Amino acid sequence: MTRPSRITIVHATLVVFAVLLIAQAARVQLVEGDRWAERARRQQFRTGPTVAPRGKILDASGNVLAESRELVRLNVAPTEVQSPTAVADLMRKAGFEATVIRDATNRSRKWVILPGLHVASEVAALSAMRGVHPQTVVNREYASAAGIRRVVGSIDASGKAIAGIELALDSILSGDSTRTSFARDVRGRRIDSPESWVTAPNAGNNITLTINRDLQEICERALAQATDSLDASGGDIVVLNPVTGEILAMASRRTGKVSMSNTAVTEPFEPGSTLKPFIAAALLEMDRARTGEVVNTFGGQMKIGTRTITDLHRAKELSLADVIRYSSNI
Repeated sequence: MTRPSRITIVHATLVVFAVLLIAQAARVQLVEGDRWAERARRQQFRTGPTVAPRGKILDASGNVLAESRELVRLNVAPTEVQSPTAVADLMRKAGFEATVIRDATNRSRKWVILPGLHVASEVAALSAMRGVHPQTVVNREYASAAGIRRVVGSIDASGKAIAGIELALDSILSGDSTRTSFARDVRGRRIDSPESWVTAPNAGNNITLTINRDLQEICERALAQATDSLDASGGDIVVLNPVTGEILAMASRRTGKVSMSNTAVTEPFEPGSTLKPFIAAALLEMDRARTGEVVNTFGGQMKIGTRTITDLHRAKELSLADVIRYSSNI
């Protein structure tokens, strides 16, 4: 029997290798194709939330007290930058410090997050440079007055409402967020892709308060002057429309500490004698009492339920006028 030549053995080996290669390719593409395609999609695409812009908060005159703005955060991949000099010049014009510019053009760095948030139009030229990756960020901006901030409240870095109107009416202001699918490269950075999809979120609703910004500022100044001149530990002012009950201004101040809490709402207090003239005036207006009418004050001590009410000026009975004069609790 004739032994096969070396050429024949090599050809046979190549044929067997080709057949095995074709079989493996067929198995991967036909039998396991769906599984590998899904695995590739998970590696190349990421799904993340797209936060809906919060609604505006306005005062009674339509002045904006809080609003959301789309700003841009810039990231730089130094190894992708083709013109470090041009990028450095644009960063310098945008107001970045020299140390940040050096980091962003240092090719030994793979990814640099630039500090601050910027208006898109102001950094458009820099954003268009190769190696610069802009990221849209929704930022919440508030009126500068501290008194307004106490009323309006705030949200944290993740967009969660934590105080004030922002928290109380969060379901109205927040809107409906959606989810976005986007492609990413081997380093996890976002890239444009025809398979990316975005569903536009529904923005939150605007809210108009009964607060008047100008009146609020007047109350803030008056309260500061009053607490300073009287050496008081603090104070609160609430201005209401007596007909509708609408709150027109609400100012709070505590000396010796910085607090964004609205103590006119958060701290309980006893109105005490300041409430008695209003009750007496209502009784007189409805003809339910007369100034000279005498009422029983029980010798300055009276028990209601489990509590005992006392008067500083003890008397068995007092006229309505004397009740106000001596501030009878009973």
